[in-house]
Amino acid sequence: MKRKIRAGQAKNRGFTLVEIIIVIVVVGIVAGSITVNVDELDRTARLDGAGMRALSEIRQAQEIAIAQNRLVDFKVYTASNTFEAKYNDTGEYVRSVAGGDLSVQFNTGEYKDVTMVSSQTGTTLSFLPTTGEPFLSGSRFSGVRVVFSFHSRASQTNLVVYSSGYCTLQKVVDKGCGC
Repeated sequence: MKRKIRAGQAKNRGFTLVEIIIVIVVVGIVAGSITVNVDELDRTARLDGAGMRALSEIRQAQEIAIAQNRLVDFKVYTASNTFEAKYNDTGEYVRSVAGGDLSVQFNTGEYKDVTMVSSQTGTTLSFLPTTGEPFLSGSRFSGVRVVFSFHSRASQTNLVVYSSGYCTLQKVVDKGCGC
């Protein structure tokens, strides 16, 4: 026995296989783009963290030189992606902001994918007692010096030291346009 469908009454239908596949593909594309964005944000956060850590530690070394009236040397070793601060007279490590020896390694752990480069490799950035004035390899310098740079893919952060002793970070963004 056949039933007649009254006007205004819709037929109950499910989704077709094609409709389900289209929804799955769209959800997959959206999920993939979110994963890529999260990975990039994570790399940016590690790069920013590395720059802030270095800036904090270099300022700590400078403040200790002034407070303790001792010459403090800040060295960068790009081959091993590390930097350290030691007292010039004893060779002992300066205490870091975190409380341990002021020696930090990058491209591992919380700073994975962050590498260091330096135009000052092999030189020592020293902070003079009482004034905190910076010297490079025992000589005064004028203007601005980029002590080292942190790189993570297309991004770069420079730790900059001015001859006045002021230290800061400069972020360099590569927009990928090749210009």
